[in-house]
Amino acid sequence: MTTFLNNLKNIQKEVDIFIPSLQSDVKFKPLTLKHQKNILDNVELNAISIIIFYNKLNDIILELGQGDFNIVDRPNIILSLRERINSKYGKFDLLKLITSNREIKPINLNKTIETNDFIFELASPTFKVDSESNNYLIKNFKTESKLLGKLYVSELTKFTKSITIKNNNETVEFSNIKMEEKFDIIENISSSSITEVYDYIKEVREFEKKFITQKGDIVEINPELFIL
Repeated sequence: MTTFLNNLKNIQKEVDIFIPSLQSDVKFKPLTLKHQKNILDNVELNAISIIIFYNKLNDIILELGQGDFNIVDRPNIILSLRERINSKYGKFDLLKLITSNREIKPINLNKTIETNDFIFELASPTFKVDSESNNYLIKNFKTESKLLGKLYVSELTKFTKSITIKNNNETVEFSNIKMEEKFDIIENISSSSITEVYDYIKEVREFEKKFITQKGDIVEINPELFIL
């Protein structure tokens, strides 16, 4: 049986998937029924289920691909893997969608924002950064029903590389501190200083949405996508 399973894995052909942040193709192993099962099995019916779902997608993409990817790559990767199973999904033609996605003009995934008091170095997060923040929410707030505020703060921590206080030139690198410290810092910055930061986050999220939009309709990235 072990030999049979190994032979099954050996006949799985890798596929080329377009990675928007790299503007090039990367080879991926195909989705298996095991991956579909893991996605569906790990979705819980509570307020934090969507976070658990996206973490599972991150894990599967990192298993099937090579290297850490940017969150803007996730929609096209997921649709490309799904298209290899069946190019039709409801009213959507996934093959046409992922083909047209190659023509989407890239945006700058890094940005510096200067306010009266701070300098923010921002970047669209990698899967590793995204999952780290998600894991913090899952671990600490899994049983809570009111999560909107925490999701708002979490989103800001994901996109922040560093913050500099202008009056003393003190800088904190977010890659060097704990998740709870990131939350504490973001929560203690005045809302007026965060406005432009969140505008940039919305710009990146709108860019992501382009990769799942066909003729004005959006392919919802949710567990239903993996039920054939």
